[in-house]
Amino acid sequence: MRECAHLSQVELASRTGVGQTTISKIERGEMDGNADAPSVRKALSVLASITTHSTITAESLPPMVVPKPQPDVELAAERIVGEAIVPSRDLPRDATAVARLVAADIALGEHDRATLAAAARVWLDAAADLRAANIPITAGSLLVQSTVALLRAKPR
Repeated sequence: MRECAHLSQVELASRTGVGQTTISKIERGEMDGNADAPSVRKALSVLASITTHSTITAESLPPMVVPKPQPDVELAAERIVGEAIVPSRDLPRDATAVARLVAADIALGEHDRATLAAAARVWLDAAADLRAANIPITAGSLLVQSTVALLRAKPR
């Protein structure tokens, strides 16, 4: 999203009040989801307002909580992702990255199985695109790639 907005990490840091190193960590997926939630929320809200001209603010976003998945949750996530995999396109390492996201969502209890399977398919497509561009697959890069793909597909 930052690159789509034609911003450097330094420019985004300046606009958000979040340090450039924090922006870099967000993009590499190295943030502690609970401890760094305010920084992540602030950066994402600024990017959202730049890329979509929306009125989203950091304060309007719900709190970020990243629960630690339990073994039964991880198994359920693996099954959901397994159903979404296209063997000729998706690699096991992509499925592993996506399964972590699905497990976090299952632990939150926000979505039904069909919704998670659809999300897994979008995330697997994003992972394949990232891999093709030699971009590391992290939660952050999947979020950005999925969002960009959905924005491109959305009629204006």
